[in-house]
Amino acid sequence: MGYTELHVNHEIRYMRKVSRSFYRNAFIFGVFATLLFCNTLLCLYYLVFNPLAISDQQLFQLVQSIIGALSIALFIEAFYQKRIAQVKKLAHIRKRIKASVYFSKADKKIFLKKLRARNTDRVSVFREFLQKEERLKSQ
Repeated sequence: MGYTELHVNHEIRYMRKVSRSFYRNAFIFGVFATLLFCNTLLCLYYLVFNPLAISDQQLFQLVQSIIGALSIALFIEAFYQKRIAQVKKLAHIRKRIKASVYFSKADKKIFLKKLRARNTDRVSVFREFLQKEERLKSQ
């Protein structure tokens, strides 16, 4: 692996390091939300098909509705944590492209336009930018 690839991998690792904690939080929130939601569905099953097994149904329903609402809130928070991680990665890529001294403003605009396209893989655009930058450095 050449110097260019080491440099590119270093930049990609740094970008992932910036967003790692947000992805970890999203995973943890998602796991807890799934467990609470499954618990709520299981209790709903017992409430519907075996209503006599629960002596104080109103209190049971209140507790399960609170747990269900908590699970939905955790799902939403997991979504937002993943979104924050994606925004942080994109912000790092944009900052890195704008800070480059080896490209003209027009070339920087081209890379930033590629990032805005919805169907592109942003990491591959960033990798392409870094490889071209290393080639320009070596000239």
